[in-house]
Amino acid sequence: MACGCAGIAMVLGGQPEWAPYMIFAGAIFDFFDGFVARAFKADSELGKQLDSMSDIITFGVLPAFLLAYHMDISTSAAGDWQQYLPFFLLTLGAGYRLAKFNIDTRQTTSFLGLPSPANGIFFASLIIGISNGQFPEMIIVLLTNIYVLYTLAVIFALLMVSEIPMFAMKVKGYGWKGNEFRYALLILSLPLIIFFQFAGLSLCIILYILLSIIQNLVKR
Repeated sequence: MACGCAGIAMVLGGQPEWAPYMIFAGAIFDFFDGFVARAFKADSELGKQLDSMSDIITFGVLPAFLLAYHMDISTSAAGDWQQYLPFFLLTLGAGYRLAKFNIDTRQTTSFLGLPSPANGIFFASLIIGISNGQFPEMIIVLLTNIYVLYTLAVIFALLMVSEIPMFAMKVKGYGWKGNEFRYALLILSLPLIIFFQFAGLSLCIILYILLSIIQNLVKR
């Protein structure tokens, strides 16, 4: 929660360039907090609810703030009510997705819908890639189009509340069998990150979505 609040304060305080990194920090803490809680036997129902509240702020509200800010400075729609549309879409999508996760017994070993940290990482790396010129110029021009940004907000909000099965990265064993798609994601993500740096993480999220869909088709 601290990472999300700090990131929002950075956006409001005129230092938005540092806010995306708060999402990355939040994702790291979110990945390891479960291990720590179980190791010290400190997991509880209260902790589960607080974790979800933290995720809404860090991976829902903060990405929406970043996207709205980017739309404000990059388009002619500054000041129009439309620039706040992604705020509502991404925040509500993350909130619904996390509330559903807490009561859905089907999501013990995998996910239904895009995990909210993946949503946060996608938009954080997207904004970094645009701001630092880590994408090709043609892609940057495309991503400053207000309708493209709206479309991305709608797609990712829908992905979070969807019933699409998506694999989790937490594994019980390290063998190839049963982990084929996890290892494929890691192997294919490496050149994306090397070539596009932080911006490559947004492409890794797209790759994760595609591999999850392919895995579902193979199982069927």
